[in-house]
Amino acid sequence: MEWKEELCFELLKSHISGFISTLVPEIKPNASAEYLNTLGRRFELTNPFQNVTLLSFPNEKRHLPNEKELISQILSGRGGLCFDLNVFLKQILQYLELDVNFLAAYVTNNSNFKPGATKYFGQHTIVEVRNLAGKGSRHLMDVGFGHSGLPIFAIDFSTYSPVYTTPWGIDYRFRIDVEENGKKFLVRQQRNVPWVNPLTGTDNDRFIDQSTTDISQAVPVTFLADVVAR
Repeated sequence: MEWKEELCFELLKSHISGFISTLVPEIKPNASAEYLNTLGRRFELTNPFQNVTLLSFPNEKRHLPNEKELISQILSGRGGLCFDLNVFLKQILQYLELDVNFLAAYVTNNSNFKPGATKYFGQHTIVEVRNLAGKGSRHLMDVGFGHSGLPIFAIDFSTYSPVYTTPWGIDYRFRIDVEENGKKFLVRQQRNVPWVNPLTGTDNDRFIDQSTTDISQAVPVTFLADVVAR
């Protein structure tokens, strides 16, 4: 499967201004975390995370969307997977003249998951925003994840982030793992619904891993192409 290194930004740009003005009509577009958080939240509400569109095609016809398909999906509110939602998001951030990259991730509920142990690492992608809060700052944005949270957050912690709460009341946090070779991974953890074992009285409230992101290096969009075909 082939996909160009970058989508035709000029074609998408002609639609982005109207799209973001419709989502956040009360705020002039700007490069602030507050604006991006509002934009990201409304993006999620109007374009749901779903794989029905992809599954409607037989395996041999599944593909990453081209520019016209992506515009049609997002502007119609059909939504899609991270390869649709976060790819369009990256184009929006480029339109706002932000320094952005793709990062490769893996979605899992296995707390023993090791990134190098699976060929499917890279089946999720999120967007990194650099220098938003000053030179050297790093933020991540993700509007293409089934378990929503803060659309944008800073990687300004050494081990654990603060505990955040989704709009529907589920707690989650992030953890940074550093391997012996210096490579860094960001792990999203969600708190299990708290309950007490009636036999032992033990509180089983704990955090479980949901996804892992390689935050050591940016990846080209072509890195994602063969994952969709699997």
